[in-house]
Amino acid sequence: MKTRAKSKFRRTAEVAVLLSVTAVSAVLFRHHQAADKVDEAALKKTEAMVQGVAERSEDLVKNGPKYFVD
Repeated sequence: MKTRAKSKFRRTAEVAVLLSVTAVSAVLFRHHQAADKVDEAALKKTEAMVQGVAERSEDLVKNGPKYFVD
């Protein structure tokens, strides 16, 4: 009877550990997905900034500097 109870307890413990590991894995997976989305947004923002600087540089080379006087 004791061995049967121990084996049942052991199986229950193994299932609990597996569920815990699965839950932690799911949380980490979601965290990495969110981080990837943030990285993509930052990359797009950086690319837009670089594109803007490149366009202004081309304009500066073609038309020369512009001075604004109030």
